[in-house]
Amino acid sequence: MEGWLGKSGGLSSYKEHYFCIKGNELIQLHRRETQGAKKSINLEKSKIVADKKDSRVFRLSVKGKQYLFRAPDEETCDKWLDSMKDLVKEADVSRQPISLRSLVSKQ
Repeated sequence: MEGWLGKSGGLSSYKEHYFCIKGNELIQLHRRETQGAKKSINLEKSKIVADKKDSRVFRLSVKGKQYLFRAPDEETCDKWLDSMKDLVKEADVSRQPISLRSLVSKQ
């Protein structure tokens, strides 16, 4: 999987970067054509959570640091989540809020 995503450190606005998944790493590239990595995140040590309010956003947490990513649309975000969910340590990719009623009805 590869493509453009907006990335935010949490306090700043989103900046567009080109990302790809290689092995167990999410790699941020300088430009689409560039082979050299600018930064990489080890997905095996990460937790991914889909945003419940904005269907284009997901959060990736690793070693106490959080990154917000925003895809251009919900379909693209879902593709990124599907590509990463089996590689990460923990994944919550459902956008459905959990209610007490749904928990009780499962028992």
